[in-house]
Amino acid sequence: MLYSTTCEYAISALTYLAVLSKQKVLVREIAEAEDFPHPFLSKIFRTLVRAGILSSTKGRHGGYALTMRPEEISMYDIRAAIDGIEDIELCSAGKGTCFSNKLCPPNKEMQVLCRQIKAYLKGTTLADLAEAAKAKECPPDLVAFSKEA
Repeated sequence: MLYSTTCEYAISALTYLAVLSKQKVLVREIAEAEDFPHPFLSKIFRTLVRAGILSSTKGRHGGYALTMRPEEISMYDIRAAIDGIEDIELCSAGKGTCFSNKLCPPNKEMQVLCRQIKAYLKGTTLADLAEAAKAKECPPDLVAFSKEA
């Protein structure tokens, strides 16, 4: 498993923000649009604010906004903020940090897998996810056509 359900919610909500490209969005709007529990998403957003991924503004024109461009936020950053990265950084045999110059036999294959996971997470940005989300959207006439078929 690459990330928890909590992290999945965070990734989806941040992708929603990236697609909108608005300055500030209320957590209630995202929770309704993504069908997430509002209190749970609020808690996730507080964690993302502490991690520096989101900023929060209170008041009449308040809301949440990305602190960086979507191209600068990787899935690794989001996972690190929500789930942590210890499980892909530490030795799977329980011996602390893995060092590439000291591979133990049971951990050799696991370290290769962890490097691939880290490369995927670091190489996939919020901009990539936003583009994928936009590509899934169908124009209204195609949606109507697909329902008839």
